[in-house]
Amino acid sequence: MKEGYLKRKFKATMNNGNQVQVESIRFCSLNINEVGAIKYSITPLNFSGKIQFTPYLDAGIKNEDANYDELFWKVLDIEDRDNDAVILSRTLKTKFYVATGMHISYELNGDIVHLPKTVHEVEKRIDYKSSVDVNQGDTISIIKFGSYCQSMSHSKENLVSYAQKMIHKVADIGF
Repeated sequence: MKEGYLKRKFKATMNNGNQVQVESIRFCSLNINEVGAIKYSITPLNFSGKIQFTPYLDAGIKNEDANYDELFWKVLDIEDRDNDAVILSRTLKTKFYVATGMHISYELNGDIVHLPKTVHEVEKRIDYKSSVDVNQGDTISIIKFGSYCQSMSHSKENLVSYAQKMIHKVADIGF
């Protein structure tokens, strides 16, 4: 962690024999402690075809020691704007508020691309489904910037807007 990120790289073979090279880089900011980023780069090694991504936010948290599988959070709001999503939640017992946000972007061979998405929202989760056709040897990357802002540091009335501000701030800085 000398340079401040975690990098992993591996090859995977699918059931149909298709092989991909995957590289992930994860970064948690020390300067802006409420944000982080992850970048997955996928390169088809022996095929051309469709790659699908489904980034998501999920507030359906259960504690291991919870009775009767009770959930930890009550989801108060789920917002979707362009390539951003935010979930506002409150802990059931302590009334602690958290806004969790994400901003999604894509690169094809290092160039920014805009992929159409389908938004799927359920009670405690939101996800974006996007797919892209890639040629053998092309590299498609998904970049997810995340924020996690809580009511001990910010007013609960401003948590959603603050989470959005933070993901835009780091997205503007870039990966």
